[in-house]
Amino acid sequence: MQFFSRNVRIGFYTNWYDYEEITGNSRAIDSADLWYWHVLGGGANGETARDFNDFRSFGPFLQYPLVKQYGIGENPCSVSANQNVFAAGSFKASGAMEIGMGASVMVKKDESENKTKQ
Repeated sequence: MQFFSRNVRIGFYTNWYDYEEITGNSRAIDSADLWYWHVLGGGANGETARDFNDFRSFGPFLQYPLVKQYGIGENPCSVSANQNVFAAGSFKASGAMEIGMGASVMVKKDESENKTKQ
């Protein structure tokens, strides 16, 4: 595949069930990063643990993933947010600190344009 020859990293945002349904558990791509989700529903009551202990390998994903989404549709401070935990050291930038206990991805609706901004 051309993206490998061009040193492009690819990744998937999925979980074991969706990956199975979409690809039949394909192992055609054997080198990709994974951001998986495991939530029980929207809001704080639907959160799962802020760790990777519930991860089970599937398809080509045999190692621990880079990111886990453990909460969706939460509303801290009246802003819609999803909760994510990052594997320590999975993102390295000069002068950056490692994230290990969780971070929020904030999504705000722009009412005037009816578009989602991230």
